[in-house]
Parts: sequence; C-alpha cells; structure tokens
Amino acid sequence: MRYTAFIFLLLIPAMCHAQQKALTFQQAEKQGIAMQKLDKLYANALDADTAKAVFKGAEVQVFYKAYTTMLSDLSIFLQKNNFKWEKPTRIFHRIYFEPDGNIDHYLLNLQPTSMDAAKQDTLIKQVNEFAKNYKLAITANKKFAQCSPAIYQDAK
Repeated sequence: MRYTAFIFLLLIPAMCHAQQKALTFQQAEKQGIAMQKLDKLYANALDADTAKAVFKGAEVQVFYKAYTTMLSDLSIFLQKNNFKWEKPTRIFHRIYFEPDGNIDHYLLNLQPTSMDAAKQDTLIKQVNEFAKNYKLAITANKKFAQCSPAIYQDAK
C-alpha cells in the first residue's frame, strides 16, 4: 500500500505535464521541449519544398482552411472566456499535431508582445484549455506542424 501511494506521488508531475499542451517558447525550452527536437519528429504541414510538405496539391487549400478556422476558433474561445487583448497583439504560433488532427504541442512566442506575466499566464491557461479538446478538421498520414503569426484584438 505504501509503495502504491509512493508510485502515485511520483506520477503526479508526469500526469500534470502530459496535460499541458500550450506553452510559451521560453517555457517549452525550460521544460526540455526543444523546437529543434520537435521539428525532427513532426513534418511541415506546408513547405516551400513541396516534396517535404505533408499536404500537397488540393490538400493545401483544405489544410489552409482548417488551420485558419482553428485560429479563428481560438479567438472566439478567448473572447467567450473574457480574455481582453486591450490592443492589437501579434503572436507567433508553432503548433504540432497528431495525424488525426489533435494538438500535441501549442507553442507561442509572447516575448515581443509587452504583455505582463499575469496576462501571459492567463492566455497560456486559456490556450491550453482550447488545445485539450480541439481537433483540426484535416488528417494526415504522419505527425505534422505549422507555424504562423496572427494578430488578435478585442471584438468591437
């Protein structure tokens, strides 16, 4: 019984970490989640070299629509959860997906935003909630990633 409790206590940090999908670039590095490593495990969804891209031909437009819909859905989710931008804010995303469209890692570069630490924490928590259950409306035959900037602002 004592050993079971001890093993459970050892597993708690691993279980909590496994649930955290959204992180800033800096948090990911501190947790040993290097983008260079991830980029070796996840192919580029789109690539200037189409031979390296996961999505080709007509799939490119389908992926683009699914990806931009996801960013729009995130914006709506944040708005519904009362997140306030206060001014137009540019954020760079690097998102890693499972072949079925589930989000594995959602990394954000918040350094250039001049957002205070408390607001960054709130944003990361909300993006994490969003990413836990979101499934991109396209699938692939392998893990894939996409990066992009996006500008967010409060609805008028």
